Amino acid sequence: MAVYVIPALSDKAGKRKPFLYLCFILSAILFYAHTAAIGMGMVAAVLFILGFFFISALPLALDLSATSVGEKFAGTANSSLWLFSQVGSVVLIAGFEGMARAAGWDSVLILSAALLVVSFFLAMLLKE
Repeated sequence: MAVYVIPALSDKAGKRKPFLYLCFILSAILFYAHTAAIGMGMVAAVLFILGFFFISALPLALDLSATSVGEKFAGTANSSLWLFSQVGSVVLIAGFEGMARAAGWDSVLILSAALLVVSFFLAMLLKE
């Protein structure tokens, strides 16, 4: 549902970056909130809202990528994003597992929040 709602609002506004910023910042806050969540109900609520904003960033980023490079290179740009995201996922999973063993899962969630903050600042460098 989220992959329809946020991009639809973005389409209506005619802008991608503000919504991408919102998704990154709220996701970072919610990753951190997950470390402080107490009880299964609170964890479930935080993760539901996190999923709403975290997953919504993907279609926005893909569309921003396609429009940034133009029609001629849109396929290559989006394919490159998918490739690097998959490679990054494998690297992060291996790194996160070692980090969780050494410092606990809260440290992994805090690192995830920090990476989203870095993504927010990198997104500020993009053109609309």
